[in-house]
Amino acid sequence: MEAPLEQDLSRAFGLRPSGWQPVSGGWLNQKWRVETATGPVLVKRYSLERFPPPKLRQIRRALLRQQALWEQGFPCPRVYGCAQGPLRTLDPETVYMVMGFLPGRQETAASVSLPQLESLGKALGDLQRGLSLFPQEEPCRYPTGSAALRQALELHLESARRREGPPGFHREVEQAAALLDRVNLAFADSLLQGFSHEDFAPDNLLFSPESLAAVLDFDRNQWGYLAHDLGRALLSFAWTGQGLDQAKAAALLEGYRQAGGAAPAPADALRLTWCLEVPWWIQPEFFLAPSPKTLRFRQEIQWVTAQWDQLDILFP
Repeated sequence: MEAPLEQDLSRAFGLRPSGWQPVSGGWLNQKWRVETATGPVLVKRYSLERFPPPKLRQIRRALLRQQALWEQGFPCPRVYGCAQGPLRTLDPETVYMVMGFLPGRQETAASVSLPQLESLGKALGDLQRGLSLFPQEEPCRYPTGSAALRQALELHLESARRREGPPGFHREVEQAAALLDRVNLAFADSLLQGFSHEDFAPDNLLFSPESLAAVLDFDRNQWGYLAHDLGRALLSFAWTGQGLDQAKAAALLEGYRQAGGAAPAPADALRLTWCLEVPWWIQPEFFLAPSPKTLRFRQEIQWVTAQWDQLDILFP
C-alpha cells in the first residue's frame, strides 16, 4: 500500500494503520487487510479501467444498500463512510472504500454441509427482503424480460460463431444455439424482480462450521431477477460435477423458504442462470487455459444446456 493511501485512511476515515498485507482476489482491483486500533478493516481500491465514473456511481449506491443491510443486522461487512460517502476519491487515479474485515472460511460443493446450506438459503431470503425496502432502479447489468434475454443470447452466440477458438468452444456454442432455437423463455416473464446480490458465488460467501458467516462484495448488487442468486447458489454448492446433490439442493431451498424467499421454481432459477451467464462463461479463453474456478463455472453452464428438459424432475 502506497504511503499517500495509508496517510489518507487517517485523514478521511480516522483510521490509523498499524500494519497491512495484500489480499488476493478481485479482478483488476487491489485489496489490503489493514490493522487498526479498533480491529482489522479491508481497503479496496477500484480499477478505473474496469470502473469508469458511471459504474462507480452504481457501486456507491450498492455500498449504501450494503451498509443499510449491516445496520439491520445482516451478516455482511460494515461500510465505513467519509465526507464523500462510502467511496473516497484521493486523487484522479485513486478511488477506494473501507469495510469491516470478517472472519470465516470459503466452502465448495464438496465441503459445504447441509446446515451451512440451510443457513445460506435463509440468508439469501433475508438479504432480498432487506433490499426490498429500496426504490426500484433500472437494470444495469443483465437484460430482463424474455425478449431481451433472447436477443442478448442470440447476439452473443452469433458473435461467438465468428470468433476463433478450440473445437470444444464452437461445439458448445452450437449446442447452446440449438437449445435457444427450440425453447421458450417466457418463464422469465413471471419471475419476480428486485434488488439482490448478483454475485452469489463461493468467493463471496464465508462460513462458520455450522452456518453462513458473511456475504461479501456487493459491487454487482443491482435491480434484476431475484431467482438469479438462487440459481447461482444451487449450481455453486449442489452441483457435484455429475449432477445435482438432492440433499444439498433441498437444504438450500428449505432455508430460502423459511426466510420467505421469492420461491421461484428451482428449475426456472437454473434456466434463468443459464440465460444470464452463457455470455460470461461460453468464451474461447475458458476453453483454452481456464483456472479451476472458471472451468467449473463453464461446466455448470454446459450441464444446464444438456439437462434443460430434465431440470423439473430434479425437484420433486
